Amino acid sequence: MQGVTKRIAAMARHLLLKTPTVMTLVTILTVGTVMASNYLSVGEAADELTHDLGQTVRPRWLTDLLYQRELRDDLCPIVGGRRLIPRSYLPMVAMALRRHGWIEQPTKRGDDPPQH
Repeated sequence: MQGVTKRIAAMARHLLLKTPTVMTLVTILTVGTVMASNYLSVGEAADELTHDLGQTVRPRWLTDLLYQRELRDDLCPIVGGRRLIPRSYLPMVAMALRRHGWIEQPTKRGDDPPQH
């Protein structure tokens, strides 16, 4: 998330130099919060998938899927030198992991995580 923070900070500096108003600052903070909550770093995405699926998901697997172009570059931008994955894209990531056999198929229909 450091990359997102740096990008937001750069945007804030640019906008505040042009229009130093409270409304501009509120807009920047709102956009930054939305970006930070909707995007995950590769490590954070792996951790969230591990938790949701109850199976270990290694960040390297996600990196490999991105490198092999099995995940969409246009949805997973590089920001500040780090790849970001939208939270809404995690089900597609899980499907790609299953295709490779890196995680098991769910025991029941759909992508529902196991019940704990």
